[in-house]
Amino acid sequence: AAEGARLISRRKPGLLAAYGDELADVAAGLPEEEWQSRGYVLVAAALNATTPAQRARLLPLVRVRLEEDRIALRAMALEAFAVRAAAEPDLRDEALTLLESARHSTIPALRSRAKLMLPLLVRAEARTPR
Repeated sequence: AAEGARLISRRKPGLLAAYGDELADVAAGLPEEEWQSRGYVLVAAALNATTPAQRARLLPLVRVRLEEDRIALRAMALEAFAVRAAAEPDLRDEALTLLESARHSTIPALRSRAKLMLPLLVRAEARTPR
């Protein structure tokens, strides 16, 4: 179910926006051993956080996941942060710093995710009026 929510949300961001609070609850509440589901739901929550309250609630959780020991979960948190930064210009500098650092990491999963997410931020920056 977590992967399905992530895949659907990647294809149509905001489609599950009515469940944004529930996605954030699940992302925060899943046990540590269900790391993959935690990561998938975190990305789905980031793609569906449409209200200021949802975004404010999700951001600290994403930041905590960026510090996880499990590399795959950190990579998914990096994606979630980039998704939020694409929608929130105030986060872009921080996201670009994180992505640049990950792009030069010795960890292939982080490098790969950073390279995948950088164009998202570049496009978002190009669409933002100055």
